[in-house]
Amino acid sequence: SPPFHPDVLSIEDEAGLIYDIKSVNQHAHVSIKISPTLGVGSTGFGLAKGDADIINIAGHSGGTGAAKQTSIKHVGLPMELGLREIALALIKTALRELTQLQVSGGLKTVEEVLIAAILGADLFEFGTITMLLVGCKMLRLCNKKDRCKPGVANGEQWFRGEAINVARFYVNLAALVQERLLELGFSSLQALKGH
Repeated sequence: SPPFHPDVLSIEDEAGLIYDIKSVNQHAHVSIKISPTLGVGSTGFGLAKGDADIINIAGHSGGTGAAKQTSIKHVGLPMELGLREIALALIKTALRELTQLQVSGGLKTVEEVLIAAILGADLFEFGTITMLLVGCKMLRLCNKKDRCKPGVANGEQWFRGEAINVARFYVNLAALVQERLLELGFSSLQALKGH
């Protein structure tokens, strides 16, 4: 993910930005993406209190290349650490029901989805795997004009990614999640949360 916004240097700035967005469109759902770091629970608390609808905890293993190389290689912790810390902070402060927790950062497998659900995730983002399924070669040059060889990032007209691969992946992933949930004795990911 791209580095921080230069106009947002504190939780108060973030809350002000959320307020501004919702002032323009009261129906807008605001999602804030953060990297897990030590003490991220207090950041999650501040974002929930600031009226963020979704807090996206972006683990260190994602990143298709839109970020600077230093960010890709040196920022963030595993998603699980940040998710657990934020979920606990929100439960302790009775703010958990005010926001949804979304996870991202290289999710690929059923096990990763189940673990994230157990730790408190409501939503799951599959950016990197989806990019690979449509032809991304992970050259990590997305941020450089016209450097994407397969044409995924620069919208080349000749790019014809196989959408069927994406559809098959998600259909199979959903079926496997349902199968594993039944094996574990749960009817939904929501029911699995916190176990």
